Amino acid sequence: MYKQVFQRLWKLLINPAQAWKTIQSEPIEPRLHLSGFFYPLVGLAALMAFLHPFLIGDEVFKEMLSDGIRKGLLVFVSTVFGLLLSARILDAVYARWFGWTGQLRKAEVLAAYALAPVLAVNVLTELMTELFFLKIIYLYIFVIIWEASTHFYAVLPEQQGKFTALSGGVVLIVPIILEKLIKLFLPGL
Repeated sequence: MYKQVFQRLWKLLINPAQAWKTIQSEPIEPRLHLSGFFYPLVGLAALMAFLHPFLIGDEVFKEMLSDGIRKGLLVFVSTVFGLLLSARILDAVYARWFGWTGQLRKAEVLAAYALAPVLAVNVLTELMTELFFLKIIYLYIFVIIWEASTHFYAVLPEQQGKFTALSGGVVLIVPIILEKLIKLFLPGL
């Protein structure tokens, strides 16, 4: 399973236009984009967040285990709920600004694949904290969404910039805000 996930991730990062052509031909309704791509990536990111304290190894075992569980839960919850909330926000915004209705599943697919660079970078930076500068790759979300706008959504060229900026902003910001809110309301987490 992870082999297909990494192949899809690699294709999405190297050639997003071709990846979106493939994604467009797949059925949306069985939600394979979640179970076959997004959830395995989130699970890997959460696992790496859990293992991070053990890899840096400064603390005693009980503290490392507690810290690992907290970080793993935080990554998992903020990313999964960030995806679902982003999709709902995008669906509402698309209905209002573009006149599209009933696009929730499509918005979910877009958000799941657009979050791929964030998850990939999170896995790498949890393994090797000195690679923190790779977080600049988060901005690649906008490239992925730009390609999705023509291949997956068929957005008019004059609306492509607005669609990309709006969608990219929502997909990038919502999980970060959720993570901050979780830390604010659950300080022990």
